[in-house]
Amino acid sequence: MSHTLVVYGHPYSKSFNHAILEAVTAGLDKAGKNYKVIDLHADGFDPNYSTEELSLYRKGETADPLVTAGTRSWSTRQTPSSSLSP
Repeated sequence: MSHTLVVYGHPYSKSFNHAILEAVTAGLDKAGKNYKVIDLHADGFDPNYSTEELSLYRKGETADPLVTAGTRSWSTRQTPSSSLSP
């Protein structure tokens, strides 16, 4: 069985990027495919690598709250694309 990972990261639900997300997930739904959506913005992803984080990395540690909390906030979706609106 194949799985698809969709990585999305835009703060505005009426953006062109969000329209692309809806089109992609609607196509996956229509095809009956299994997929996961990771919403980087909703996860609070910060692409900047701080000196604090670099220092922790050298010790084998992390400042990533998703890792330190032991959870991940991605979701598995097999629902109509209209449910993707924040």
